[in-house]
Amino acid sequence: MRSRQTNIGHRFAPGPVPALFALAASFLLLSCEGNSGFPGISGPDQRAWVANEPIQCLGNPWEQDWLERHANDYSAYPMDQAAQNTILTEYYSRQGVRIYTIVSIPKYQGTCDACGCPRGDMLYLLVGRDDTREMIQLGYRLEEPRWFAPTRP
Repeated sequence: MRSRQTNIGHRFAPGPVPALFALAASFLLLSCEGNSGFPGISGPDQRAWVANEPIQCLGNPWEQDWLERHANDYSAYPMDQAAQNTILTEYYSRQGVRIYTIVSIPKYQGTCDACGCPRGDMLYLLVGRDDTREMIQLGYRLEEPRWFAPTRP
């Protein structure tokens, strides 16, 4: 009776094919890495949180932009959160910045009545790492949302 031969445990002898495969894989890995200016961060799908304190009276850049395109009709500005998020996302899209997520977290219980005062929340935007420099130039800072747990007595 003849024994059956299998390829399990077969080893490749060093030669040009495995070496070429290793070289090609190295080039592929190196070409996938990007330099976004942040140590240890690479690749196009990396994202970062940026934060800002919006002001009252529709004085933020995305709100002012919407008003300019709608004959400065303050009464027509949408009040629902979904529409406001769309306005913000579209505004930054025209600036070349993609917004992945928008989070607003209350910061103050009371605010002043002046239009230049903060409206009382922190606005967090999840953007691509490549867009963080642009967002910092627009007045944002690198900061992750702070989720506060209720305190126990």
